Amino acid sequence: MSQSRFPVRRYLTHAHRFALLGSTLLAYPVVEASAASPLPAEKKHSSPSVQHSDPKHTTSAIGNTRPRDETLTVVAQRRRQNPQTVPVSLSVIGGDQILRDAQLQRTSDIAKLVPNLQGAATEGPERPRWFMRGIGTNSTNANTVNPVGVYYDEVYIANVYNQGFPLFDLAQTEVLRGPQGTLWGKNANGGAINLISQAPTFKRQGYAKFGYGSFNHSQEQVAIGGTIIPEKVAGRFAFYGDNSDGWQKNVTDGKKLGGGLDTAARGQLLIRATPDLNITLNGHYRRFDGSVYPQQYAADLSKSGFGNPSTVYIPGYNTPSAVPKLAYDEVNTYRAQQFVQETGGFVKAVWSQPHFTLTSISAAEGNRRNQSEAYPMIALPTGQTPYNASYNTGDYWQATQEIRIASHGTRRWTWQAGLFGMLEHLDSIGANAYYHTPVTANGQALSFSVPPYSRDHYDQNWQNGSAFASATYNVTSRLHITGGLRWSIERIGITNAYDAVPLTGSAGVYGNSLASLPAGASRVLTQKEHNTYRNWNSDFTIQYDITRQAMAYFRFASGKMPGNYSFTGYSRVPGTSFSAQQLTSVNPETIDSFELGAKTQFWDHRLTLNADVFRYNYANALVNVPTNIGRGITTIVFRNAGAARIQGAEVETVLHPVVGLKLGANLGLLDTRYTSQSEYGDGILGAQIPRSPHVSLSGYADYDIRLPHGDLILGSDFQYYSKQYFYPSVSSQTSDPLLSQRKYALWNAHLTWFPQNNHHLSFDASVLNLQNSHYKSLAITPINGLSSLTLGQPRSFFLQAMYRF
Repeated sequence: MSQSRFPVRRYLTHAHRFALLGSTLLAYPVVEASAASPLPAEKKHSSPSVQHSDPKHTTSAIGNTRPRDETLTVVAQRRRQNPQTVPVSLSVIGGDQILRDAQLQRTSDIAKLVPNLQGAATEGPERPRWFMRGIGTNSTNANTVNPVGVYYDEVYIANVYNQGFPLFDLAQTEVLRGPQGTLWGKNANGGAINLISQAPTFKRQGYAKFGYGSFNHSQEQVAIGGTIIPEKVAGRFAFYGDNSDGWQKNVTDGKKLGGGLDTAARGQLLIRATPDLNITLNGHYRRFDGSVYPQQYAADLSKSGFGNPSTVYIPGYNTPSAVPKLAYDEVNTYRAQQFVQETGGFVKAVWSQPHFTLTSISAAEGNRRNQSEAYPMIALPTGQTPYNASYNTGDYWQATQEIRIASHGTRRWTWQAGLFGMLEHLDSIGANAYYHTPVTANGQALSFSVPPYSRDHYDQNWQNGSAFASATYNVTSRLHITGGLRWSIERIGITNAYDAVPLTGSAGVYGNSLASLPAGASRVLTQKEHNTYRNWNSDFTIQYDITRQAMAYFRFASGKMPGNYSFTGYSRVPGTSFSAQQLTSVNPETIDSFELGAKTQFWDHRLTLNADVFRYNYANALVNVPTNIGRGITTIVFRNAGAARIQGAEVETVLHPVVGLKLGANLGLLDTRYTSQSEYGDGILGAQIPRSPHVSLSGYADYDIRLPHGDLILGSDFQYYSKQYFYPSVSSQTSDPLLSQRKYALWNAHLTWFPQNNHHLSFDASVLNLQNSHYKSLAITPINGLSSLTLGQPRSFFLQAMYRF
């Protein structure tokens, strides 16, 4: 386990290692390529369905631009296009904005700028809980597959612990709402998030950025790239380091919790093998070592907590008055450590021919992690052994291969087709120990109803193969019809071994490794399951170009996620006196999506206004179902629980009313309801889907003041969310205020100074959560009468300096 503090020597050791890696990668002379030797990423071929931005309005995402001045092209349909011509609900965040915006630290933060998107990181910085238009998952299982697909540089990232990568040295991020899957990668019911790194070029460029802020938060970023072998090989290397103490004070020992050391690096090589063949090599690494985000504990007075006469309690916390009321920035808990290390890379080959482009991407990703968080972890009086402890570890790898071919378009037809294959393996161990028996409301000790010690060990394997195709027919110069189809087969196998001590046994001595079985433990249950799923997905789009600056579209898309495995609550194993969490299959979720949208620009491109309305029919919804397992103890079971209806709208607008002033706003409206329930979903009928506020609104204003030498930019932005719920049952949404978050808003402000006209050097001061709003990002249903609350960061400051070349 890592220590609670992160010595400077250790931090410099990581930085030194990455510096050596970077100097090795770029050990060759970095030579600026001549203007006559541009990077041939792909041959440019005109297509009537693709309109390119006016060059005079276009700025490079890696050039010396000011915040939010980027005009970007997107590869959402695996063709470089103006986003205003793409008939899908799409948000784009430019790399320059990501680099300068102090609130954009990790992938989960992009949700702050996208309507109807949630991405709260509730355990630590490595695992966002993605919800897009109400589609997502609150499952905490290590084998969770999120219906929102996440891609790094076109590589699908399946494991949820690999999806919280730091945001550094990016060209842009694209967020596509609605089912995806007929154009590339793996099918995704909820939508797709595509993070695109800055690619190597034959021009020397890079940046160095240093920041420091509240809670002893420091950050360093460095990127450098350019020519290694003139006109043949280019490279780029980027490093990221982030260290923080955390902002919550643990009243048990006076130390800060929630911080840690996060380091990452990315190295890339571009090889121009022939004038028609480009090969990109990518290797990346990330390591986080710190504490789990701590939680406050509150006495829950609902019928799931102290309001239930059957509830059993933690010794010392058997009455509501015994649960301490703390300040917003205080917790009363034990330190829970976590460690995550991610490695990966890919080889991408692009072969351009006069009539088509062939792309191949071979990739591998993996992680290993461990975590020592238990629920609840409220601290007992000094000198007493903790009530419980846990240990979770996992080793994961995936290998993917994608091949696709795309036409360069003709006057009538544009088409694309491909194959996708994926292998995955997960080895996961979770152990739980209880060192005290629960007590009644009167303090009377009870016997255990769950094993004092249990260990779940499972191995899971996935094999996926898919074929996809999409074609666009230009009926006229204004009317375009697109159809896409995907077929996939997925085989999933799992082996689970459950060890436990008898209910009358002991977890052993506190402090002993939970990875080892205590005395009296034995194998209670071994399970093995295998399933095969075959799915068809499709989409159909009609696009009509009203003018050169306005278009409307209708899109139908179906989505179907493969099934998976979950675990029941504790139940008696037949023929034994043991209780165990037993394996259960979950069936595929399905979605039929209907979307009508328009994209427009007015006033010589000074006003952009995009809007859409949509409706989903959502079946076999996977839900975290609170399940009573005896003696008032509630656990969370992830299973199919019913069907739902989702409908809503989005509006995105950008306005340049006068020279130097830029305004933007994004509005999301969402109405979600469970319309049926299975036998396991009792109580969800009519409830709102978790993490789906009716209104989400964000906006920003930037004013650029030109100085005799350089510029000064005054900026502010905000996010507003209406009331949202963390659990799907009607009872929790109507009678337990702890399990919801009322409406709240976050305001930020920044001041950026460019002391030179060339904008190479900049200084920025930011205030985040300016009005110091208090809010929850997660609330866990009561366990032993206590609800666990994860709170959002209060007001903070961040200063940064950056030099670009």
